[in-house]
Amino acid sequence: ALDAALEAGADLVGFVFFEPSPRHIGDDAAHALGARVQGRADAAAELVERLPDVLAPQTRGAGSPRPVREGDLAPFADEIIAALDEMVNAIELAKLHEFEIDALDDIAQRIGEFERNISVRRSEVHRLIDDVQEEIIGRYRSGVVSVDDLLSD
Repeated sequence: ALDAALEAGADLVGFVFFEPSPRHIGDDAAHALGARVQGRADAAAELVERLPDVLAPQTRGAGSPRPVREGDLAPFADEIIAALDEMVNAIELAKLHEFEIDALDDIAQRIGEFERNISVRRSEVHRLIDDVQEEIIGRYRSGVVSVDDLLSD
């Protein structure tokens, strides 16, 4: 399989060292196969060793984590953040390791219930989106509206 991959032009090959895997290979086999790869392709292990250098330009230094997305958050995000802060605020989060297990369990249950409520709301929104999409598709299929109607004006 290695020779076939190399002959097909693979530029990266990997070996499985996880013992329970049926594709597992031992150190001796890995060294022998690695020698056959030398100069023809990179081994995944070499890529893993280079990951810190490869990822360095994409990471930030110490400090606050990068926001998930650029720009303003949706208006409802403030509502969600405020509700979460009521359950456990940033100061409490910093001292989470000091909480008793019962207090942690209570927080986890409140956050879980909050997430379930958000999930129900999200499902309702997606159901509405699906309904609107079906209506639009139906109108185009029936000929009630056309693309030309959108382009006129």
